Order: sequence, then structure tokens, then C-alpha cells
Amino acid sequence: MESIFVNTGYGLMLIALAVRDIFWLRVILVFGHSFVLVYSFTTGNYWVAFWNAFFIIINALRILLLWAEKRPCHIPEHLEDLYKNIFSSLHSREFQDFWNMGQLKEACDETIIHNGQKTTALSLILSGQFDVVQDEKTAAQLGRGKFVAEMGFLTGDAASADVIARGNVDYISWDITMLRSLEQTNSNLQIKIQNIIGKDLIMKVKGKPFLDLDSGELGPVYV
Repeated sequence: MESIFVNTGYGLMLIALAVRDIFWLRVILVFGHSFVLVYSFTTGNYWVAFWNAFFIIINALRILLLWAEKRPCHIPEHLEDLYKNIFSSLHSREFQDFWNMGQLKEACDETIIHNGQKTTALSLILSGQFDVVQDEKTAAQLGRGKFVAEMGFLTGDAASADVIARGNVDYISWDITMLRSLEQTNSNLQIKIQNIIGKDLIMKVKGKPFLDLDSGELGPVYV
């Protein structure tokens, strides 16, 4: 019977190493250490029992934190369309955390990005319209739910057009340096955000006209 407990415990720990989801990995580890803990008590090896109990406590605390992070949270009504159409790959709590990293801003008939300028922020339009202008030609018009400066975020390149607010525009901006630092603090969220921005960029290339400088015709322009 003792051998069943110890072998089952270590077997579960081995299985946990193959599990990608960190939540379930820790759940399996708790069960694995629990079996070894029972084995340790039955054999009188109290130091082994102590360390396995310690590992159980640590993993149990992390499970509670992970569960809290994954628990759905309320999405404000005015953001529901953005979450559904753009950020649906994020858990509602991930979306809330990401949103809170940004700063709400306003612009009125002004240029927020200049051609040749390296942008420091990734923006998402909430209301109003930005025009993408190059050589005094409007290459694209961007409204609610469109990103601005996604190419600058993904590649670090300077913008190839001006971005001008037409009338009043409300938007939210995230500092690009802060977003890139997510690689160290929350790499999973950073990957999801990069995928979201990549999809937005593909949709723009497929569906929007852009200015070609050589021919004067509309071709690709990036900001």
C-alpha cells in the first residue's frame, strides 16, 4: 500500500510536467504531493512530510490566485462591442487589466503622429475619425475600433504617414515601452495582444486603400 502512494504521487508530479496550463499543472502537483505526504506519515519520515506539506500550501495559494485571475469580470456596456469584435481572445479579466494600462485621450483637428516619426504609443479609436494622410492625400480613414501605430509597435519603424484627427476624437493609448515589457511580466498577455494587433493590420491591408509614392496610386502606407 505504501508503494502505491509514493508511486502514484511521483507519477502525478511527472504528468504535471507535461501539462501546459499552469492552473492544472499546479492542481495535479497538489494531488501528487498529497500522496507523497500520506506515504511520508505512514513511514515516519516527517521531514519529507514537512516539505511536501509546504509544497502543497504554496501550490494551493497559487491556484487560488490563478482562479481569481481567470474568473470572469463585468465588461462595461460601452466597451462590449470592442471586447467582442477585437479582444475576444482575452479573458474578461485580462481585457480589463490591459485596458487599465492605457490612458484615455482626446484630439481635435490636430496631428497626433507625423510622417517619419517613431511613435511611442499604440492607440485605439473610441469615437470620431483619424485620417491617414501622405503627400496631402488621404490614404485611409480610421474610426471606432481601429488601432493606430500598430506597425510602429510591431516593428519599431517610423510612421510613413501623418495621422490627423478630423473634428473631436476620443482614443486610448498604451505606452509602447510598457507593452514590450510585458514579455518579462506577462508574456502570455503580450503574445495575445500581438496577435490581436497583427489581425487588425492584416484586415487593413486587405480592405483599405493605401498610397503608393512611386505611381501616385493607392498602395501600402503604415503608421
